Amino acid sequence: MPSNFLTMPPLASPNDVMDHNEHCNLVKAVEKPTLIDVVNGRGQGVHKHPGNEKYRKLVASNKGIYARCPKQDKAKVSKGIVAAIREYGGRFLELDEELGYYYDIGDKRAYAKTSQALREGQTQIRRKLFQNQCHSDHEVGMIGPTEKPALGYYGYSFQVLESLYEKESPISTTHSL
Repeated sequence: MPSNFLTMPPLASPNDVMDHNEHCNLVKAVEKPTLIDVVNGRGQGVHKHPGNEKYRKLVASNKGIYARCPKQDKAKVSKGIVAAIREYGGRFLELDEELGYYYDIGDKRAYAKTSQALREGQTQIRRKLFQNQCHSDHEVGMIGPTEKPALGYYGYSFQVLESLYEKESPISTTHSL
C-alpha cells in the first residue's frame, strides 16, 4: 500500500460519476456484462464473474482502511470504490430475469452493496489491528482519527483496481463473456 495514497492526484472525483438513478430517464438494457462489470446477484456464475472477482479484491484491499477511518469517512471509502469501478469502465449490473437483460443498478445501490461488503468481517479486522497495535510502539496503518478527502480514497481504489487488471493477460477488458 503506497504511503502517499491520500494525497495522490485522482483521475476523477467521485462526484463526477453520474448517479444513474437520478440522471437517466431510460434504463439501458445490457445483453451481456463485460469482464470489468460487477454483476449483482447470487450463485456460482455471479461469484466467478471476472469483474466480481476484481471487485471483491478491491473491497478486501480497502477493509483495513475502512476499519481505521473515522465514521464520517466510511461513505467516502464506499463511494471511492464505486467511482473507481465506473471510471475504469465497469458498471454495476443486475439481471432482469423476466426480460433476460441486465441493467445498471445505479450508484445508490452500488454504494449500499459496497458498504455492506466493507462491513463484513470488521470485528475480526479491528481485533487484528488492535493486537498488532499493542505489539508495536507505533501506530499501525496510515489512517488516523482525522477526516480525509474523498478524492484520496478514490485515488487509492483506482490505483488498486488498475494494478489488478495490469496483472492479467493482455486480453481486452471490454470483451463480453
